[in-house]
Amino acid sequence: TDAARDAVVAAARIDAGRSRGGDTTSTGVEFASVPSGRDFAGSLALGLGAAAAAGAARIVVATADLPWIDADAVQRFVREANAVTAADRDGASADVGAPRERRRTPADVVYPIVPRRASEARFPEQARTWVRLHGAGGTPDDPDAAIDVTGGNLAFLRPAAVPGVVDLAAVAYRARKNPLSLARIVGLEALLRLAIGRLRLERLEDRIGRMVGAPVRALVTDDARLSADLDRPEPAPDRPTPGPAQERRSR
Repeated sequence: TDAARDAVVAAARIDAGRSRGGDTTSTGVEFASVPSGRDFAGSLALGLGAAAAAGAARIVVATADLPWIDADAVQRFVREANAVTAADRDGASADVGAPRERRRTPADVVYPIVPRRASEARFPEQARTWVRLHGAGGTPDDPDAAIDVTGGNLAFLRPAAVPGVVDLAAVAYRARKNPLSLARIVGLEALLRLAIGRLRLERLEDRIGRMVGAPVRALVTDDARLSADLDRPEPAPDRPTPGPAQERRSR
């Protein structure tokens, strides 16, 4: 669909306009067309390479099958991703067991994850792949309780992380629909912890960060539009609107 592209472009125009003192009418955005790769990882590498070569300090990656996102969703994700990296910079500890907001290392990669309750509240008909994690927000009664989450389809990263992200993306994409295959990528310990429902988000972040060669943070968000995709070429309106059942919010 064109919705993901349009949303990212609109968000970039608004951001560029604000940097010019509020003028959001002119684009302030440069466009570059790059050829597609032989597969997902190849296309990702070409796009990220073009962005890095153009001198981009921040890069937002979005898949093309996100018909429900708009500029507001992209901007909110970028703001929250920036907040995650700022919190890391201001933190006082880099230990795995430390609170997420107090870890010192700035994140070079931020990836959204959506709790099951938020996803099913807005898009109850969508089939998703769920992973049970501790440290992902928990429940009102127990913030550290394990909850089911699903991955988003955007990512925020800095150029230094591009080589490692491309290498990992090729492997992760092939395993994206199988939680056990994803766990195997990050090691036996994660696989065992996943099997018994004891996998912690912080450990997963740290393990993936070592694989990428750059600090990685997950952004827990209730914006289910970031994970609502179309896996098959089914007819869909250009700007589909969730039905009545999908309008319910988790908060």
